[in-house]
Amino acid sequence: MRLFLFAIGGTGARVVRSLTMMLASGIDGLDSSTEIVPIIIDYDLSNGDKTRAIKALESYSAIHQELYPDTARGKMYNDHFFMTKLTPLSQAGVANANANLKNFEFNFGPTGSSIKFSDFLKMDQLNTNPTVKLTEDLLYALYDDSDENSKNAELELDMAKGFKGNPNIGSVVFHDLRKSPEFQQFAQTFNAAQDRVFIVSSIFGGTGASGFPEIINAIRTSTLPTLNPAIIGSALVLPYFDLQLFNPNNGDTGAIDASSFNAKTRAALSFYAANGGIN
Repeated sequence: MRLFLFAIGGTGARVVRSLTMMLASGIDGLDSSTEIVPIIIDYDLSNGDKTRAIKALESYSAIHQELYPDTARGKMYNDHFFMTKLTPLSQAGVANANANLKNFEFNFGPTGSSIKFSDFLKMDQLNTNPTVKLTEDLLYALYDDSDENSKNAELELDMAKGFKGNPNIGSVVFHDLRKSPEFQQFAQTFNAAQDRVFIVSSIFGGTGASGFPEIINAIRTSTLPTLNPAIIGSALVLPYFDLQLFNPNNGDTGAIDASSFNAKTRAALSFYAANGGIN
C-alpha cells in the first residue's frame, strides 16, 4: 500500500518529523511493503519546523536505502528499524518522475522575501483599470486594510511567514495549489484502487485551516477516475499552544491573535462537518 501523507503548515511538519522518528524505531503492524509519500506544504518557506522535518526525512531515506537495498526485489521485512520506505513525490511514480520537484515538499510560497496579500491579489492593477473598479471596492469591503502589524491586518498582511491565523486569506492563496506541478504529479501518480490519502493540519490558524479543505476539494473535483474517489483520512490538531507577549505593557502578542484560536476552531469544525468530503 502507498500512503500519500499531506502535512500542512508547521503543525503538519512537526507531526511528520515525529512520525519519521517512530518509523526509525519500528512501528508494530507495518512491514516493508508499506510506502509513505510525505508531502509538506507551507507558504512560509523559511519555517524551521519544515526544515527540520525535511532533514529528518532525507536522513531516514538514506539509511533505509543502505539497510534494505533488496526490497526492490520483493523481499519483505517485519519489525525492523527503518524498514518503511519514505518516497519523495518526485519519485513516487517512475513513469511520471519529475526531478525538478523538491524533495518531500511543495514549491509553494512567495517568490521573494515578502509579499502582501494585496500584492497577491494584484490590487495595484485594479485601481488603474476603471472596468474592474467594483472588484477593488468589493475587496476593500471584504478585507481589512489595517497596518501589517495589526491583528486586523488582511490586505496589508505580509505573507512571507504564512497567513498568521487568517484562513480567509489562506484559502484564496491555496486555491491555486491544484495548478502546481506538485499537485499534477500527485494526481497523475495516485491510484485510488490501491493508494490512500492522509492529511495532517492544525485547524485554529491560517495555513492548516485553509489548506485542509482546499486539498480535499482539489481531489474531489478532479476529473481523473483514479483520483476523484480517493479514500481520505485526516488528523486535525486543536489549539495546543499560546503566544508569548510581544508587548507586555498592553498584552500584545503581535500580528497573530491567539485569543481567537478557539473560535476559529469551532468555525472550522462546523465548516468541515458540512463540507469536509472525507470518507
